[in-house]
Order: sequence, then structure tokens, then C-alpha cells
Amino acid sequence: MERKKEKRMTFIRVPCNPHAVKKGGGYKATLDMVDERTSLQRKLILGGLSTWEPDVSPVIFALMETAPHNAGFVDVGAHVGTYAALVETVYARGVITVDAFEPTPAVADTAETIRNVNGLKFGIHRRALSSFIGEADLIICAESESSNSLTRGFRESSGCITVPVSTLDAALAELKIVPHLIKIDVETHEANVLLGALQTIAATRPWIVCEILPEQDRVSSERASEKTHDLYRALRAIQELGYTFYQAKSLHRYTLDEVMQYRKVSAPASPRDWILAPKAVDHEIWESITNWRMAVSACNWTHPVQTHEKYTYYDAEKVDERLQDHRWSVTAPGRNHVSGPRPKICGLGIAGGIVTLIQDGVEVASATVSKRRYWSIRLAEEWAPGWHTVSLRLASPDRGDAEYLTTRFKVRETLSPPAPRTPHASISPSEFRL
Repeated sequence: MERKKEKRMTFIRVPCNPHAVKKGGGYKATLDMVDERTSLQRKLILGGLSTWEPDVSPVIFALMETAPHNAGFVDVGAHVGTYAALVETVYARGVITVDAFEPTPAVADTAETIRNVNGLKFGIHRRALSSFIGEADLIICAESESSNSLTRGFRESSGCITVPVSTLDAALAELKIVPHLIKIDVETHEANVLLGALQTIAATRPWIVCEILPEQDRVSSERASEKTHDLYRALRAIQELGYTFYQAKSLHRYTLDEVMQYRKVSAPASPRDWILAPKAVDHEIWESITNWRMAVSACNWTHPVQTHEKYTYYDAEKVDERLQDHRWSVTAPGRNHVSGPRPKICGLGIAGGIVTLIQDGVEVASATVSKRRYWSIRLAEEWAPGWHTVSLRLASPDRGDAEYLTTRFKVRETLSPPAPRTPHASISPSEFRL
């Protein structure tokens, strides 16, 4: 008798940020991706959230943490609605609005299924966004549905379909949405979306997280110079509204000319995701992003969702107890105070490389990271009172050579070498999980 193949668990883990849970209340710990119909669903089910855009999701979570009552999250190029589902799951208690724009009919159908199965309410709008209103050909990518685009020549095509097109200005006015954060990922058509959103940007000044792909990241050079001109025009108009530009990965601030220069860098080393900021990324936002990076990094293939966890919640009371238990012995990236001796940075699950610790601008230690292994580096034995900066530079095959995490913290009094401590004092990131 042929053995029936067991169905793979389709639930993924929602990041648990203890600081966010303690601040805003508990939320559901898992999200059902329903099936493996698309490449993104397969990637998330097999590897967890940390394997997909690990520099973008922490920024989105952190910026939505600052959203006022009834503010909106708008996902342009939403695919199956993963960001919309995650944001509503974590922040629905804050009474925010969530809307997703996806023009590919089959992909929008999957997004609707994911929304309904998880009991969510975010809006799904089956239209493309650009700088005009009407209809256009959506080019269907031959390799993956995640690369469908209004731009011809971006990827090898298997055909095209005609879809309705609107501007973001017209769509948000029609839907009466006041955005706090707009995420744009439309496969080299971002400039057109921005040009069609200038009225909204000027009136509401939302945060914008936008993908800007390198010039070389396309099959054909058709209209490449025109697309570069459109992007410069869009970013210059936004800059004139008082916006500044940051890399999502490093949170370094860049000028418009530097952003455009990065597009000429070879694709593997070039930053793809940028924050268009209506104000400076201050220490509070910076710290929140770092906390969310740690939370997202724990959502990996080594900790899949178990059957008994499918419908669990992160409980604010339990998370608070866990933070209290370890407050005297552990400082992870993002904590703004050192309250115990000889703090330790515990690390992210990454695919191998060398991590260098930079303490107040000086390289003090390094560690070789094996594939799929956690790492840790101890900091200096003594710290003078005042503010300190700690950075981690990661050199790895999959990320290149880049500063990956930076955190600042304040020492209230001189910390001396530690006295003997109980074994529980040094913990790994997995012990933060519920």
C-alpha cells in the first residue's frame, strides 16, 4: 500500500519583539501561508521570515510602531500580501488601516486567500500603480511571478496581460487613505509610482520604503536611460519636499547623487532597498529597527512552527517576565542601557562569513561564522560612563562586506570585570523565544 505523503506545515513564525509586545500588547505568533503555490510562499514556509528581505521587514515593523491612530500602511507591489498580513497581525490593536495593491490576478487571489484564512481585513486592490490613469500591459516574468512588471525588458517574458492602472494620488484619494508608511516594490517601475504620488507625499509626508534596483539588474537595456532619468526626477522632487535618503541595511544617510551612483554598482554588492525619510532617522527609530532585526533573525528554518503553536499568541505579561529575568546579565543589540557587567552581543543566523566587532570606532574582535550557526562576541571588560557605539561588520558571500548592525547604549557607572555568575547569565537568542 502506497504511503500517503504528509502535508508540510504552512504556518510561519511572526517575529517576537519583546520590547514591542511589552509596549503595545500581545499579538498572534504565527501566520498561515496556506500553500506553496508561489515562490515566496515556498521560501517562507521552508526558511522562515529571516530568509526573505531581512533588511526591509525590520524597517517596516519599526516605522509602523510610530504610526498614529487610524494611520495607514500601503503596500504597492504586494505580491501575496505578506507585509500587509504581518503588519495587520502585529499592529491591528493600534487601529491602523492596511491596503495592498497587486495587479496580477492569480497572485491577488492568493493574497485574498491568505487574508481570509488568517481572519484579517486588509484591503486588496487589483490594479497597477504608475504615473498615469488607464490601462497597460503587465509583463509576466518567465521565471517567477514575483518579477512581473510594467517595464518591458526587465526579465525574460512569457507573455503579458492588460491590467487597470492608476496613480497613487488618485487611488488613496478614492479610498480615503492617509498613509503613514508606503512600501514600493514594483520591479524597476518605482520612479513612475513616485511621480504619481507627489501630491500625497507633499500633503501627508509618509515614510517610504522603496526598492531601487541597479542598472545592470535587467535582461535588456531598453529604455534604461529613460528609467534612470525618471528616477532622478522623482527623487529630486521628493528631496525638494524635505526628504532624505537612507539605506535600509546600514541606515546611513546619502545624498541624491550618491543614491544614483549606487545604481551603477554591480548587482550583488549594490543596496536595493532605501528609506525615503520625511525626517531624520533618530536614535529611537534606530533602536527599534535593531530590536526588530533581532526578532526577524529568530524566524528561521531552525525553529519551525510546531503543531501546538499554530494558534498561540505572544503574551505581554510573559515577555515582560522574561526581560526582567535577564536584565542584569544580558544586553542584546538595541538595548539602550547597560545594566550589568561585561555585556554580550548575541548574533544572527547567517550563511557563513566573518563578523568584526567595532567598539567606539575601534576594531576589537572578530569571529568566523559557520553556515547556519549562531555566534557571539564579548565586549570589553570595562566601560567608562557615557554613551557608547557598537557596530558589527559582516563579510559574507551572500551579503558582501557591509556594516550590518549598530547600536548605542549608555553606561550609568563604570563597569568592572564580572564576578563569578550562574550559568543562566549567558544566553543565546533562542532563549528569548516563547
